[in-house]
Amino acid sequence: EEHVALTDDGREAPLLLDIATCHRGKGHVLTDGPAEGDQDDWLETEEDALENKNKREAAFPEEVLAKGLTVTLETAEASVDTDRVHILNAIAEMPDLDGVPPAEHLNYQRVNRRLRCIFALAAWPVALRCGKVQKMGLPGALKAD
Repeated sequence: EEHVALTDDGREAPLLLDIATCHRGKGHVLTDGPAEGDQDDWLETEEDALENKNKREAAFPEEVLAKGLTVTLETAEASVDTDRVHILNAIAEMPDLDGVPPAEHLNYQRVNRRLRCIFALAAWPVALRCGKVQKMGLPGALKAD
């Protein structure tokens, strides 16, 4: 799903990709655009919804954002190993989804760069408030994509 959402540029409307985590017993979600709860009926502008989104996402754990900036799909784990194998083979466009996936592939690099960019964009408001934009390497992640 990530691969399609991140790399299918031929669509009229791009697919959205939300990122969720559970940290210290609390759920956090980074949404690709404002979520329904960010857009209350009383809000007058889209800027209000984006402000609500930024406030909600400010609590997203910084350490999870930092890990997202170094993500490598080809070394990631899955709860079921056959899922990992199928995912990597699908990303690498291998004809046999059950075969051993390649250790390296250009499509892995492409998806990794796009994911890191998404995390960099999500981390930007938090990093800006803390003065960590350069320290977290956010400009480089954006430039790489």
